[in-house]
Amino acid sequence: MLYTIGYSTRTLPEFLRELERRQITQLWDVRSSPWSRNQPFNANQIERWAERAGILYRQEGKVLGGRTAIPLDHPDYLAALDRILDAACREPVALMCSEGRPEDCHRTTDIAASLLARLGIIARSICRDGSDEDVTDTLQRVPAGRIDAVIRDLLERQPSLF
Repeated sequence: MLYTIGYSTRTLPEFLRELERRQITQLWDVRSSPWSRNQPFNANQIERWAERAGILYRQEGKVLGGRTAIPLDHPDYLAALDRILDAACREPVALMCSEGRPEDCHRTTDIAASLLARLGIIARSICRDGSDEDVTDTLQRVPAGRIDAVIRDLLERQPSLF
């Protein structure tokens, strides 16, 4: 199973509760810069608490980050999508970024939309209120201009995904 989550203003206990509720065992940090003013979400802090919680922590922002110059159809980006799929087939994975609203974050508009359009994978967006929803529902709230043209074209050719 594949989820996306933003830590935003969550406390570490709140964040860990959301991961635990879904039995997430891998946390993929997709921030271009894995640092935060919310101290528990600095990469060096995540490494510590993730290990104590039995969660594998991976930094993937160099390829999957929202500020990377790598296009969504680049072989490195596509290889990262394959790695996500491989991991999510074995155990619950969460893609993490800082943005609290999934419809406002590249983890939805780029990564989850790419997984949906290219591989038919429907991630679950973990919302700030603790609920979760199919990324297809999240994508309905994203303005058309926020989704990369390559992904928008793929999604338009596959309307059955919605």
